[in-house]
Amino acid sequence: MRKESKVFVQSVNRIFDIIELLSKEKNGLRLTDLSKILELKSTTIHNLLGTVIHRGYITQDTETMRYRLGYRCLLLAEKFTENDLLLSAASDHLTALNKQTDELVFLGIIQKRDLICALKIESNRPLAVNPDQQWKNQFHSTASGKILLAGLPPREAEAIMEKHGIIRFTARTITRRDLLFEELQKVRQNLYAEARDESVEGISSLAVPIPGPAKPVLAALAVALPSIRFTDERKEELLHLLHDTAEKISMQLCAAGKNISSGNSVNP
Repeated sequence: MRKESKVFVQSVNRIFDIIELLSKEKNGLRLTDLSKILELKSTTIHNLLGTVIHRGYITQDTETMRYRLGYRCLLLAEKFTENDLLLSAASDHLTALNKQTDELVFLGIIQKRDLICALKIESNRPLAVNPDQQWKNQFHSTASGKILLAGLPPREAEAIMEKHGIIRFTARTITRRDLLFEELQKVRQNLYAEARDESVEGISSLAVPIPGPAKPVLAALAVALPSIRFTDERKEELLHLLHDTAEKISMQLCAAGKNISSGNSVNP
């Protein structure tokens, strides 16, 4: 019985490996690609895919034979957004902010001491930021990461730095712990954070905190753009829009929190 349970868990883990891998590939992957990347036999992957394809979580293009995420993944994402208090409150406001700025806007949160992009809307401009950048270990080199670190107790911020280290990504990355904590003190005083070419050369970001009903910093609201567009004038314009949007999200969260405490549903 224990042996069967172990095999079952391994199969589930492998299915999630496939789903997460396909989520990063806009053009999908062939069976041979999956086999090579995951270092599994094609027959093993084919057997795993059977059930998830039947359930609609993965689909296969009959012409290219490439596998992609299916419509059921989209439905799950929509339900998650509806049921998550923060994402539900932020979704429409991020859409409005994206239209106002025409830049990549996103919501940063901490999950298991990783920096996670919980929600993002891409820019339509020809010169834009790559929306697929992974930030989980870049607390010290992104504006959203600095906002979130600044809102933590010092011991928890230290624990995050201990987990990820302070890696140099560019010549402008802060790699000294004392300088980083000086930067975080400025963030607390100014109520915003910025990062110019610190994570990726040519990319800058600006972020402000979103206070929650019970936390001074529940999430970071951020915008990322090519550094060539990040002038002082543009910075002031974006800061105004970010603070205004963060305040609207925070007010909606507080109102929803009151509805929860009184026993009412937060969903319309």
